[in-house]
Amino acid sequence: MGGRRQKKALIVFLKYPETGKVKTRLAAEIGSGEALRLYAILARRSLGIASDLIEERSDIDGIIFYDPPDRRQSVIEIYPGPWRFIAQRGKDLGERMRNAFDTAFGLGYGQAVLIGSDIADLDLGDIRKAFDALAEGKTPVGAARDGGYYMIGLGRPCPKAFNLVEWSTSYVFQETLKNLNMDGHRTVVLSERRDVDRREDAEFLLEKSFVRDCITVIIPFLESDTDQAVALAERLHVLIWPDDEIILVKGLDDHGGNQGCRHLNEKIRMICGTRGRGAQLNQGASQALGTIVWFLHADSVPPANFGYHIRKLTIGSEFSFGCFRLAFSEESPELRLIARWANARTRYLRLPYGDQGIFCRLGSFNSMGGFRKRLIMEDVEMALAFRKYGKLLFAPETIVTSGRRYLKGGVVRTALMNHLTMMMYIAGVSDETLYRFYYRSPHG
Repeated sequence: MGGRRQKKALIVFLKYPETGKVKTRLAAEIGSGEALRLYAILARRSLGIASDLIEERSDIDGIIFYDPPDRRQSVIEIYPGPWRFIAQRGKDLGERMRNAFDTAFGLGYGQAVLIGSDIADLDLGDIRKAFDALAEGKTPVGAARDGGYYMIGLGRPCPKAFNLVEWSTSYVFQETLKNLNMDGHRTVVLSERRDVDRREDAEFLLEKSFVRDCITVIIPFLESDTDQAVALAERLHVLIWPDDEIILVKGLDDHGGNQGCRHLNEKIRMICGTRGRGAQLNQGASQALGTIVWFLHADSVPPANFGYHIRKLTIGSEFSFGCFRLAFSEESPELRLIARWANARTRYLRLPYGDQGIFCRLGSFNSMGGFRKRLIMEDVEMALAFRKYGKLLFAPETIVTSGRRYLKGGVVRTALMNHLTMMMYIAGVSDETLYRFYYRSPHG
């Protein structure tokens, strides 16, 4: 068979995160609010792992089967990524899974793997092994600790596999294996994992670093960019993990007062700092509640699943310092060349700039003394300082930024200006002089 039939589908079963509607058994033990928080974390991590697989395997497409069906637009808004969205159909879990596989095969996929979105210790390797088993003509099933299963793969429809009388029992896995074997499948059992349905599962989950870590997004801006900065914060608000936060730092002149400083909602704070990007970023970091700080320009469009990628890269590294690949929102051969140079510079010289969305652990940021340049070149100074302590964490995902400054000043002229500014910085020219030269405006 050729064409579309050779494609494979990764199916993710997902519920819209709503209090009282997710993890109801767990909620009875730890409360509906905490159950919702843990499920939201697990869902984002599961989708992050799914996106990793889709990124590395061009023959695999992702499909989110969501519930309830009337939440389609909300699900699309809060879970962007490389997948299509299809509503779950069926009276019980078995019927919904059978319908999902039937839909995937009906779309022309030759193989499909279905995973849940509430597994505490799911690993990318688990899904790889499932597709490898399918390639060998076997049927993979991942056993869950409570007697169910967290993953199943099929190379052809098998309604019998989903014809169980009860689904919330300790023998679901064994009954499913029996039904598959009776239907002529050669089953292979994958590593046991833990879904989160009981207090002890929640306690196990709370020890995971991706749960303990939280990110503070810090966005510096000036008065003229207020609308743009607030719009970015509001977009990020629906994408961040439950314990993450966003701090907008408005740059004021020294005599500017504290006007406009407020809470926009429970996750977004707007504070004021002395004008100067390095100074504003330091002000934001001083107010951060997260374990990781992510410094973001107001004209940036972050990649989908950024919270997962930042957490994944910073696990187990005290002096972690990272960034994303760069691209420009405007279509231009010259801007594409600039982006290619920026990514090559980052990879080989370990020297990212601020428009690449640099991030690090707050503890290591404080140990380094924060940003030492108040006005300009704060990103370069920080990158050079971190370079002494280990490798740069260079995420393959792309952050998109505006090329407006290049287009306005001329791409070649602006690029030369950047390099000349770097040479002046290396020569020891003062922060204030560099600022006046680069922006052609006085600032003291």
